[in-house]
Amino acid sequence: MKILRPETLTQALEFLKCNEGALPIAGFTDIAPALHNKKDSRIINATVGIDLSLLAELKNIDIKEDSVEIGALVTYSDIVKAKTIFPPQFDALVQASVATGTPQVRNRGTIGGNLATASPAADLSVSLCVFDAAVRLKSALGEREVCVTDFYISPRVSCVKSDELITSVYIKSPPSNVRSRFMKVGRRAGSSLSLVNMAIAAATKDGVFETCCVCAGAVAPIPLRLHELESFVAGKTFLEISREEAIQLIRNAIDPISDLHAEAEYRRKTTGKMFYKLLEEIITKEKSQSD
Repeated sequence: MKILRPETLTQALEFLKCNEGALPIAGFTDIAPALHNKKDSRIINATVGIDLSLLAELKNIDIKEDSVEIGALVTYSDIVKAKTIFPPQFDALVQASVATGTPQVRNRGTIGGNLATASPAADLSVSLCVFDAAVRLKSALGEREVCVTDFYISPRVSCVKSDELITSVYIKSPPSNVRSRFMKVGRRAGSSLSLVNMAIAAATKDGVFETCCVCAGAVAPIPLRLHELESFVAGKTFLEISREEAIQLIRNAIDPISDLHAEAEYRRKTTGKMFYKLLEEIITKEKSQSD
């Protein structure tokens, strides 16, 4: 594979335009295993790779009063290190970054690479979905925004065109009464692939869930927003939420598979338990901050 190393975003986009099928390379955490296992045809058949590591303009975290913008080359470790400057509403994003991979993977893996891989089990993608984050894409011909919930098409396939690069993720800051949490279950803590993961972002007032956004991963072909469940929770206290009804809504919405990592029924049961655990954490956090 021939490697090109642009020094600017403009140059990187020109390289993409002039080299059909070129493979953008950031942290290399997904590309290296794919080359070894020879399972991803786009990666193993690529004759040109574009190393994006010199593009400093894609490595910034811009936190404003009304928004957060995270450059595509920001790593998981960068997000964890910046946790003290993130507004508390974004706890799920930091928790997902902490839970992803080993320290080596967190130091190399990027938010843009996580999105581009389009894994149904990706931890960071699930947390971005509950904030309705916008993925910003750019080509030599122009730029566009795609809501992250519309970004995924099928497992390992996103809407990114061959001449486009992910440049950043943009999130409008939620109201100050929003709290968010993330959780994953894997065979080993931290370093393993998620068997199930989930993020919740909910606005609460006096113990009542005013709004609730829920996304689950590894239970459907793409990260899955559970809209009927969200509507069911809104307007209720934690004690008023029927466990049986909520679990049934979850079971109706998800479509997990059985594979070498876990059985489908295990994923169904775990998703329900995870949902209640995260809701409880959010309401407990509200109480502790109000005392």
